[in-house]
Amino acid sequence: MVRSFSHAKTGTLPPRSSGRWEGIEVLARTEIVSVQGRSGANVRLVVRTPVAERTVEGSDVMVAAGRTPNTAGIGLELAGIELDPRGYVKVNDRLETAVPNVWALGEGTGSPQFTHVSLDDFRIIRDNLAGGNRTTRDRLIPSCLFTDP
Repeated sequence: MVRSFSHAKTGTLPPRSSGRWEGIEVLARTEIVSVQGRSGANVRLVVRTPVAERTVEGSDVMVAAGRTPNTAGIGLELAGIELDPRGYVKVNDRLETAVPNVWALGEGTGSPQFTHVSLDDFRIIRDNLAGGNRTTRDRLIPSCLFTDP
């Protein structure tokens, strides 16, 4: 929830934590009870935190809900494909699963969720199938985030 930018502070917040950074209040582990207004103008939220219910007012709202893999219940275990505790397909740095000659790539393996990462995963698998020895180790992944403020 953005309140004001006139008293911006610098710093960083640990993941999944609440706090204030550059005039932005971060509320983790918070349930939205109601929303009034319009983002970009004037917004009022009633939120329920682990401590209490409260009203928060600001100009903009950003919701970061995260992503989960769509791997449950599709029969991967029948093929011997293992999943990690978060539901991603387990692969080594060559993108091989525990099953011989079965490879996995992209968002389903827990790789950073960018199109160019999935394309690089494809190139790694393609080259390895042709006898190469490419891995995901030490690859550089460009990314950027545009925000206002």
